[in-house]
Amino acid sequence: MKPQEAPGALEIVRSFANTLDLEHGTDQLADAAGLAAWCRQHLPEVSPPALRDAVALRTALRDAIDGDPATLDAIAAAQPLRLRLGGQSALLTAGEDATDPLAARLLAVVAVGALDGTWERLKLCPAEDCRWAFYDHARNRKGVWCQMSECGNRRKVRDFRARRAAAG
Repeated sequence: MKPQEAPGALEIVRSFANTLDLEHGTDQLADAAGLAAWCRQHLPEVSPPALRDAVALRTALRDAIDGDPATLDAIAAAQPLRLRLGGQSALLTAGEDATDPLAARLLAVVAVGALDGTWERLKLCPAEDCRWAFYDHARNRKGVWCQMSECGNRRKVRDFRARRAAAG
């Protein structure tokens, strides 16, 4: 697992949130072909929804990761999830009547992450030119930057220069 990656299926949610890369100016969901390619790579069993729905879902996920779950809650309200039990395990899946199988699949992962405590460790880098979703592996859950060596260092250098300029 790479330092920013989330454990298990939560990595799919992190990957979907990061289909928008502000630092490099790329958007994997810029068109329907990009969405289809992402689905084929990460969730081949899921048919891609309408592009606008996928972009709205990504925005809602990013907002929820950043502490504002209202829009994701509204999307979740429209997606039925089913609990499937099998032996010693349980699986939360999209209901057969789900209107957006991608949203239902990702929401099922978020629900499990909320229960096992991994969801709260997904964070967005505070650097305005980054905003990358990352998994906080810090033991104290106080990680701030996606990569201290890049975003954190740039911020510290800017702050240092500002203090130095203010001091004259």
